Amino acid sequence: MKRFKNILFVTSPTGDNKVSFQRAANLAAHNQAKLTVMAVPEDLPVQARFHMAGDASARITKGVLNHYRNQLVELSATSQQKIEILNKVIPGTPFLEIIRTVLHDGHDLVIKTPQPQHGLKELLFGSTDMHLLRKCPCPVWMIKSDEIPPYRRILAAIDLESSDDDARRDDLNLQILEMASSLALSEPGKLHIVNAWQAVGESLVTMNLDLNKKELNAWLDDHKKAFESELDTFMTTLPKIIGQEGAEYIAPQIHLIRGSAEKVIPQLAEEEQMDLLVMGTVARTGLAGFFMGNIAESILNQINCSVLALKPSGFCTPVTI
Repeated sequence: MKRFKNILFVTSPTGDNKVSFQRAANLAAHNQAKLTVMAVPEDLPVQARFHMAGDASARITKGVLNHYRNQLVELSATSQQKIEILNKVIPGTPFLEIIRTVLHDGHDLVIKTPQPQHGLKELLFGSTDMHLLRKCPCPVWMIKSDEIPPYRRILAAIDLESSDDDARRDDLNLQILEMASSLALSEPGKLHIVNAWQAVGESLVTMNLDLNKKELNAWLDDHKKAFESELDTFMTTLPKIIGQEGAEYIAPQIHLIRGSAEKVIPQLAEEEQMDLLVMGTVARTGLAGFFMGNIAESILNQINCSVLALKPSGFCTPVTI
């Protein structure tokens, strides 16, 4: 897996960063890439500063920054690789400072331990993580703190349904296949490919009382065959990506499942005990600000494995430096 050259590792203030940091360090060493380790302590609220006398606010801020710097030094010292690591502490709103750093320094991958969020339902990702998954211009790799490397089961979720921008969809699908297959070779792990499909207008057709069960099944079968044909064509690109020998070695298992993606993908990930999900997180629109659709967000809030989230080429973030 030799494509990342400038990796940004972001520490989680509430999670255990050891596992994700070691993977970041190993990846940087393998790729001969730069590695920056970053912490983003949130600014002291204005209301709190207002009630402090003298230079108390400045002294507290200085103490917080020193605390985070010391943490980064300790974490970097645990690296099992002999690589140069740059430590960086920038106070502010975490997702904004992370994305601004990506833009300013040209990072091509962000690695982070997801921050759990508690409520009526425990979610894997906190608000900072979801902002990154929506708006970060480079791939975001969320690595669970209890992950046990290597990845044995990798799930690549692709989308073959027609859209208003098929070129963008195809670009993202190829990125997902390239990343997931490269990981399957390097870990090594078993690669699974999933595409959830639904017949267009199925709800309207099934309400037609004049359509008998045989006709309905034939109609659905035609749709399935069309998706099978498109998936077969798509998979012919795998040998071009990793070579014929590599494609034969990983021999991906294909899952073409009828149903909505937000139900099919989390269910498959749980049934097959996937270690990593590789997926796109861009909604089908070219409008700035609409970056992750309800389907992608629903999937991410249901899974219990690490995630590598990709954006199509040319993606523009609303965050500026």
